[in-house]
Amino acid sequence: MEKIENISVSESAPLGAELPITVAEDFDIGNNSVQSYEIVSRDDRGIFDLKVSRPTSEITKVKLVVSKRLDREINDSFHLVIEASDGGSPPKFGRKSLNVKVLDSNDHIPKFSKEVYVGEVRENSRAGTFVLNVTATDEDIGTNAEILFSLQVRPQYQDLFTLDARTGELRTNAVLDYELFKDYQLEVTAKDNGPDSIPSTTVVKVKVLDENDNKPEITVTALPDAYDKQGKIPEDTSLNAGVALITVRDKDSGDNGRVTVTLQHHKQDFGLQEMFAGQYILEIRQPLSLDRHAQYKIKIVAEDHGLPLSQKNSHVLVVKLADSNRHAPTFAQKVYSVDVSDDVTPGAVVARMTATDEDDGRNSELIYSLESMRIGARNGSDDDLRKWFGIDPKTGYVGVHSKLWCAFTPSFLLNIDVRDKGRVPFHGKTALKIAIQCSRHVYNFSVAENKPVGVEVGRVPLTSIAPDKPLRIRLVSNTDDFTMDEKSGILTATKRLDREVNDSYSLTAVISDGSVNMTIILNVKVEDINDNAPVFIGFEGSYNMTLSNAVLLEKLY
Repeated sequence: MEKIENISVSESAPLGAELPITVAEDFDIGNNSVQSYEIVSRDDRGIFDLKVSRPTSEITKVKLVVSKRLDREINDSFHLVIEASDGGSPPKFGRKSLNVKVLDSNDHIPKFSKEVYVGEVRENSRAGTFVLNVTATDEDIGTNAEILFSLQVRPQYQDLFTLDARTGELRTNAVLDYELFKDYQLEVTAKDNGPDSIPSTTVVKVKVLDENDNKPEITVTALPDAYDKQGKIPEDTSLNAGVALITVRDKDSGDNGRVTVTLQHHKQDFGLQEMFAGQYILEIRQPLSLDRHAQYKIKIVAEDHGLPLSQKNSHVLVVKLADSNRHAPTFAQKVYSVDVSDDVTPGAVVARMTATDEDDGRNSELIYSLESMRIGARNGSDDDLRKWFGIDPKTGYVGVHSKLWCAFTPSFLLNIDVRDKGRVPFHGKTALKIAIQCSRHVYNFSVAENKPVGVEVGRVPLTSIAPDKPLRIRLVSNTDDFTMDEKSGILTATKRLDREVNDSYSLTAVISDGSVNMTIILNVKVEDINDNAPVFIGFEGSYNMTLSNAVLLEKLY
């Protein structure tokens, strides 16, 4: 009966590993004892060899030597027949069956069924939603084939997913937001429970499916060039001028993020010009007018194309209008100066004030006026404003209204205002210094001779400088022919004047305001009238003379 021996060897046994097997027994001695061993039947394809050694004459060792690499996953057992023979003649043989069991070693790593797993989950799904299963196999056996899964995630993904270590089931651990992350890339590791386990990894991609859970976002940015310093738009702003930049963004994707922008209210006055995707310029489409609207409340509506329900949002932009009159008139100088002789005739122009305005139309049409006045060291009254000077409201010409006296009115300071014709006018200011220069104060009058007594010869205008200082005039020349009214300044003849007696007079008068005296000269020319008949001079009585004919003919021809 054939004996059977069972041995085992690890598949990780190195080449040359020796497995002791039981030696054969032979009760003979000498050459009749066991002399050799041989594998006579095998299914190992030469993986094993026999090694026989005799450390002493009495001891024999038989070992099965591993000659080729073992792989339990290919062959987990082998059957060999070992034959022992003695040295007798004829020799005798004995056989035994050797069953070699290959023991598993943890020489295989787990293998995932896919290199990359892809799963989908809809955003806003509750925590615990199933995503997918990862699976892996291990060609080892026992604990070497027991696989545990683990999840490696980036810090920003922490706590968003859970993975069952045994089943490989991946689930969400929080509500996912498409707008925060559209997809996630995770790493799953598989490791068996055997000793010296080597892990393997795979990639799991989780796509988040968008839902229309976001309203469009509207951002309105005013275009600074369109507004004045008060944040208003001038009513004369040109057509198609941009007022504001409108940016629209929807965090959703696809139709959920495709947005249409419209205007509500004042659509006839304003319109949208798309510049780029999601960017619009709000433009003026119709002339603006403060007479129609002082301000516009423009409602901007953004609506996406999500189904079954769209999302919309709105923003109200308030546009306030400013008068188109944006600039105040200005003078080139704050103070102007001019010298004027005191013999200037009332009504004469002494200066021209010119202001400029950068506006157009009626907003650049200017009106000049005298605002206040100083006469010397005192402030002028309203009467003074009307009495001394005037300014043409259209041209800015400054004219003299009254007689000037360098002694009594040495200087004037005119405060001049200019305003435009805007709905709300702007003003500009300047001052005009007028220095009165003294002239030779000579008045020339004429009067016809033989006029009746009391006839007015001439007048010296006396314009009071101040109510409490009226001007008075008096003649200082020693004459009985004339008199002068001290208040009116009228010079009258006190008798009939005869040119043939005296054809001219030179008179001296003094004008005074009670503090200051001023001397003037009055020249009076007496005009001739036909008040005398012709008179022959040098003949008295009759005179006779005889002339010859020849003399008469010579004189005649």
